[in-house]
Amino acid sequence: MLGKQRIILLAIEDITERKQLEDLLMDSEKRYRRLFETASDGIVFLEQREGKITHAKSGHREDLGYTKKELIGSKLQDIGIYLIVVISKRQFKIWRRAALLITAM
Repeated sequence: MLGKQRIILLAIEDITERKQLEDLLMDSEKRYRRLFETASDGIVFLEQREGKITHAKSGHREDLGYTKKELIGSKLQDIGIYLIVVISKRQFKIWRRAALLITAM
């Protein structure tokens, strides 16, 4: 209180857009989790930087003969999977820019 006057400071921020984006993200996560858990194919998720396995679908673990603990943190080549991908230079640039492609230099 300054002298005999009271001062009230009020700050208001519209978080509508942020809440909408959070809801969209939660819906997207639910869809991908459902896809991952119900797919009949083997699925592994790789981290972007080093290409290490972060998640592996349970059926896929049995197909490969590795436990979840053995798979998580491994690279595909560590478990005997080698990928040869042929793409155009244009597609390479698009995938690289979108962080969908990891290259070893």
